[in-house]
Amino acid sequence: MENIKRVLLVVETSRSFGRQVVQGVSQYVQENRTWSFFFANRSVVEKYPKWFDEWDGDGIISRSDNAPLCRRIAKKNVPFVELEGDGKKYLPHIQVDEHYNCTLAVEHFWNKGFRNFAFFSMGHSWWSMARCIYFVEELKNRGVACHVAPQALRDIDDITLPLIWWKGCESQIADWLRTLPKPLAVFSPLDMHALFLINVCKTAGLVVPDEVAVLGYGNNADLCQWSIPPLSSLAPNARQVGYVAASLLDQLMNGMPHPKLPIAIKASHIAMRQSTELLAVRDPDVAKAIGFIRENVSRNPTIGDIAERLGISKSTLNRLFRKAVGHTPNEEIVAARMGWAKELLRETDFSIDAIARQIRFSTPTNFIRAFKSHEGMTPQEYRRRNRA
Repeated sequence: MENIKRVLLVVETSRSFGRQVVQGVSQYVQENRTWSFFFANRSVVEKYPKWFDEWDGDGIISRSDNAPLCRRIAKKNVPFVELEGDGKKYLPHIQVDEHYNCTLAVEHFWNKGFRNFAFFSMGHSWWSMARCIYFVEELKNRGVACHVAPQALRDIDDITLPLIWWKGCESQIADWLRTLPKPLAVFSPLDMHALFLINVCKTAGLVVPDEVAVLGYGNNADLCQWSIPPLSSLAPNARQVGYVAASLLDQLMNGMPHPKLPIAIKASHIAMRQSTELLAVRDPDVAKAIGFIRENVSRNPTIGDIAERLGISKSTLNRLFRKAVGHTPNEEIVAARMGWAKELLRETDFSIDAIARQIRFSTPTNFIRAFKSHEGMTPQEYRRRNRA
């Protein structure tokens, strides 16, 4: 009889990220059926469960955001995989790819024509500051400055506590927002912070997204849909984090050496909702062209279709696009088609052939080739990594 490993899962589930991590681990266990695991449900701020020292088993997957719990896990002397750590002595083995994710956030705004940017947080943890640094650096590489909220630089270990938000901060943040150039694109490292900023915009008389577009991080669907307007948010692919963590722990429990760590997991997509719906493109013809492409992506519009719609030549359209957004109309069409393809791959069970037909590729082979060229992976691989 195959040896069944006893695994402890210490992951907070008060947020969607933790719940999706558990789903990823569960998927791995269902596929391999060699574990018996105990799930320790916990809150974000809990130090460590009282029964922890009594537990005896073969391996641990943990998402520990404090040193006391990290120390206890390390002392267990069993293979373990950490998903968060304290950012100092204890670092994660599996983590979200912050550099890639922040680049994705910049591109989301950049492709909509924004050139005024800000980063907002109500204090920082190590991962919040990493998101700030990467976001600012990516903008600097593009020759654009980023305004960082003073609150984002406060040294607060636990930025999840909401009470501090209501102690005179709203008027300060509103004053800060009013001083910044518009239209403004703001990135927050957590959906809760982005929601708070949207509320501050309302009190400051600033319209979201017309004057201030807001992007969150985490894609907590309940929170994002509850917001008015609904919040766009980066989806960090937590389910894949859980699945890869389970796979790594299995290797370690079977005596295999550690691979190069940390293993970075890229975000699956940005869930686009009303808070970033604005096209901040100054050229009215280019703005109309982008809107036409997105509204008619299912028809696979051509450059000729767009030029005819606007009453201008194709060469003029190309020139206007390059000046306004830095790429060609054809690149915009390809991006729109690939965005639709990724949505179908994530959220439906349609076959690759069916998706190729729906987005108007002549053959599945042509679709697969184009998708791999644009995304760096095949449609099958994208679906495997990013299924909800």
